Amino acid sequence: MRTRFPLGPGLAGLSFAAACALQAAAAAPAQQRPADSGLVRITVDFLRTRDTPAREPVRLIQASCPVCRQVDDPRDARENVRQTVVALDVPAGRVIEPEFSASVGAFDRAILQTQDVPLRAVPGGLRIALPPVERETSEAGEFATNIVGTGFVLRFEHADPERRSGAYATTLPVRQRLAADRLEFAFREAVMALGLGARVARDGLGVIEIMGFDTNDPHGHTDAPPHVHMHLRWPYNTGTQIGHFYLGPDGRLLRDAVGIAGLNAPGRVFQPGMPFDTIGPNGDPVFRQRIETDGTLTLSAPDGRACRIGAPSDDFTVMIHVACDGRGPVGIGVTDDRDAGDIAVRTETAAGAILEHFRYDPRTGLLLSQTTPPVDEPSAIVPTVQGVTFDPFPAPRSSK
Repeated sequence: MRTRFPLGPGLAGLSFAAACALQAAAAAPAQQRPADSGLVRITVDFLRTRDTPAREPVRLIQASCPVCRQVDDPRDARENVRQTVVALDVPAGRVIEPEFSASVGAFDRAILQTQDVPLRAVPGGLRIALPPVERETSEAGEFATNIVGTGFVLRFEHADPERRSGAYATTLPVRQRLAADRLEFAFREAVMALGLGARVARDGLGVIEIMGFDTNDPHGHTDAPPHVHMHLRWPYNTGTQIGHFYLGPDGRLLRDAVGIAGLNAPGRVFQPGMPFDTIGPNGDPVFRQRIETDGTLTLSAPDGRACRIGAPSDDFTVMIHVACDGRGPVGIGVTDDRDAGDIAVRTETAAGAILEHFRYDPRTGLLLSQTTPPVDEPSAIVPTVQGVTFDPFPAPRSSK
């Protein structure tokens, strides 16, 4: 028998039966455009050297790629003292080397997604060597670090005051940003304590996504007002129920606005005290989230075990306590040194503090620390699992 918690006021228009009916759709990958069918949108992040003017454009030299188009769309293209992000439509699946007009010495790196692409000076500007791109590749404007664990990914946004756009161009919500940093790692703590990530990975349900909010308005994603996320992304994103936990001036949770990706179903807002059940592509519940009246969050597994994220006395901008059934509460503190490229996480436990460091490229956010456990050698001794009791040396039977 499958374990289910009693259904709360579920998402309007979405039932377990509807979710089960979507399994076939979720199991099929999205259709890809053939490589020779046209153009795809990419963004390239040209990183400035410190001695460059604050606002210097980078323009495509059309003769270097006659079919390419530079797109002056503010949702993708931008300039600030750290970077010039260029949006281009390029031929899909082709290996090209577009050139750009730019001042000598103004830029020293070119980034596609979070990876460097070869950059060299040419008469009149710069040349980059692009790998073949098969689909839209527009995340170069983000300044975030992705930390992957079993069944989950945590996207930590760095909120560089020199890289801001959209709703945050003039005002940086410092307290909400500090609270979001700690909430993300508090969510991670609860996901690991309840075994939610392990279950999602074991059952092939997708991946749990933990995210804050980006203050640079990347690729048209207006990430405002300040909020955090924790949701289960279904395979191929079909049916994903995306929660947006909006933050008050003190960093505590106000409400959860849930939208659905890939379905013709309306979203819904969950106020404090209203439980929201996230279901997987197999129709079973995976976890329940409920904002409490004091701005904290209760996260529950289907078997009833729960973690309470935040204590009534917590200052969310300093430390957030996570109290899970079956173990003592722990405190989560986070600092982000953008100059050194170091996210330092301090987990206060009864046995002492656990200190973690996630090192990243301070110019792109690319994670440099190892987060994958070592692979066992073929001859490694693995733990013994107790099986059915039997006698390996039975007494010989008497023969008559």
